[in-house]
Amino acid sequence: GLTVFYTKAGAVLLAGAVYGLGYRGLHYSDILAKSSDRAWPPEAAKDVEGDTTRDRFEKTGLTEKDVGCVAEKLENLVSEQKPFLDPELTLSNLAEMVGITRNQLSLVINSRYGMSFYRFINGHRLEEVKKTLADPANRSRTILDVAYAAGFNSKAVFNKLFKEQLGITPAAYRERFT
Repeated sequence: GLTVFYTKAGAVLLAGAVYGLGYRGLHYSDILAKSSDRAWPPEAAKDVEGDTTRDRFEKTGLTEKDVGCVAEKLENLVSEQKPFLDPELTLSNLAEMVGITRNQLSLVINSRYGMSFYRFINGHRLEEVKKTLADPANRSRTILDVAYAAGFNSKAVFNKLFKEQLGITPAAYRERFT
């Protein structure tokens, strides 16, 4: 009687909690990223610490001229070596490849491109996916295979970003080229 009711109610509550956490995880995937690798949004830095752009440059030891040189080096690295293909790429890993600190790289990406590290990397991954899907030679590959090969490690995040950026699904995009 009463014991069965409490057992069933507990199971329903547990299932609801698991579903709710899973839903939040899919729709707020950036909260699952390591907090140490999240790029600090420039607006938040300004609001919380009262920093100006000059203060942030001084804290990292970079000048605005340095940012231009680092941005050029970053673009060359990204286009030639394609580190974004690694699904485990972090801000720290990329900073090491460029030869600067993670804080300096974060500042460069935020100030030069106006976005976070993850938006920057996923933008390059999306470009790789678009290029691959448009190539008829890759028609036999699944869209998910193409996404994983481009560095995405979550189908949900890939589909969400693709639809956000392009306004269509990956399948609809691919159909344009057949």
